[in-house]
Amino acid sequence: MFFPQAMIRLVWFVPEVRLASCLECLSETGQFHPVDRLLLGDQHHFAALRCLIQSESANKCQQIEHLLLEKLPDAPLLNYRVGQLSPSLSLPEESVVKWDGVFLWAGMDLPAQLESRKSRSVSEPNAARDVAWNINQGLTKQLTQKQRQLLFRTERQIGQAGGWCVIDGWIPASQEKRFCDLLQHESILMIPAEQSDIPLSQVPSLFRRPRMLDGFAALMELYGTSAYRELDPIPVLAIGFTLMFGVMFADLGQGFLLFLFGLWFYSKRLPFFKPQTCRNVGCLLIPIGLSAIFFGALFGSAFAHEDWIPALLFHPMDHVLLYLSFSVLFGVLLICIGMLIGLLNAWRKRQFNTVLWDNFGPVGFGFYLALIALGLGTFAQWPLLSSLGLTAAAIALSAMAAHYFLTKSNETLGLRLFACILETYDFALKFVVQTFSFVRIAAFTFAHIALSTALIISVEMFDKSPLLAWGTLILGNLLITVIEGALVCVQAIRLHFFELFSKFASGGGVAFSPLIIPEETWNEYNSLA
Repeated sequence: MFFPQAMIRLVWFVPEVRLASCLECLSETGQFHPVDRLLLGDQHHFAALRCLIQSESANKCQQIEHLLLEKLPDAPLLNYRVGQLSPSLSLPEESVVKWDGVFLWAGMDLPAQLESRKSRSVSEPNAARDVAWNINQGLTKQLTQKQRQLLFRTERQIGQAGGWCVIDGWIPASQEKRFCDLLQHESILMIPAEQSDIPLSQVPSLFRRPRMLDGFAALMELYGTSAYRELDPIPVLAIGFTLMFGVMFADLGQGFLLFLFGLWFYSKRLPFFKPQTCRNVGCLLIPIGLSAIFFGALFGSAFAHEDWIPALLFHPMDHVLLYLSFSVLFGVLLICIGMLIGLLNAWRKRQFNTVLWDNFGPVGFGFYLALIALGLGTFAQWPLLSSLGLTAAAIALSAMAAHYFLTKSNETLGLRLFACILETYDFALKFVVQTFSFVRIAAFTFAHIALSTALIISVEMFDKSPLLAWGTLILGNLLITVIEGALVCVQAIRLHFFELFSKFASGGGVAFSPLIIPEETWNEYNSLA
């Protein structure tokens, strides 16, 4: 769940006449990811297949024209013309589109653009069609619609060597036995990704995740895709985002509204959204709604009221400094987790030496731990811990300063000193700024309480009109749920993307995309003509 599946490179050499059926076989497995660009052999072209589809489409247009005109009387009262839309022929007035760009016009005065239009006979020979059938007949003849689409989709990824085609791609290591059995009589090569001489940054990533994380996976697409051998950041995002949202939007009643919205999105199919989009929104709203309910019960807030239910823990406004400290400690914990995951990813990708002097590498992590020890020792009045933290921080800072100075060996002494001081200052300040950036958690909590208080004051202004007061309370809670809920989501995303994921998630990976033709693209290639 936390690490991507191991990948194996599959190279399959097939005769050209079997290319379409072999691609269909791989598509039916749902476990083959073609390479993003051609790596083996020469570029394979499908000019003959395109010519075939164009001629078939033109022939169908002629058949439609014939069907539209064959039942007209010999001496009709109106003028009739059949045409096909093209860049040089737009749809005339009084026309009806009948089939894929073929239209029937009926009227008294023939438009100038149709005066030279004559219907063609379907029995006329079609030279283009004959050429298409004669060129590479073994590849183009008797292809199914799915096979044609697969050929076009992989046109830039199929290599050619002599009379052989080269299918190159990736399969999960867990599917190795299945493909060995399926292709046991074929000419194939199977190579582990680490031994394939292809950079690991080009190897696709495939994770096993529960479907309940689909909403957070869609949210993570805004940042990018985890590279091969990197830890999956989505479980971290799901836990951190859920907790962070609940703390900033702590209200039992409004959280319950979000939960209901989530159930509605998950179970409904809205006309302007894809079904998967609705499910993703539902999978995101349900957990953050439950989190808001939980923290609303802890802090004693329900439908903007601070006095309807007792606080199981405390009211944040009664312990402002404690709440601010909690926000900072939460940020310290997340930053430490992010740097630890970054070191783990570097070790798994065999790049530990390259991140040694990064801001968030081993030296940076040691410096941050020293700052934590210094702050904790000062706050708790533990002189020994403060001294150890100060000494360790000074050593780490000196090491980074020396590194910055030595890497500028080609510059003048003054420029080297200036760059060393500037970059060392930026290195130290970055940790402090990112830590205190998490104070916004407490700030948005207090802003939520202030907005709720303003709503209650507005409701009390209509105490002589209960109907108007209840209407204001309901409408105000709905507005707070939608508007402030969206603002809190933006802040939670910002903290994760900039303060957490920047330490371990590259976002430049390749998502595993199996060779499957989606239902909505089945008619895409019918318009090639």
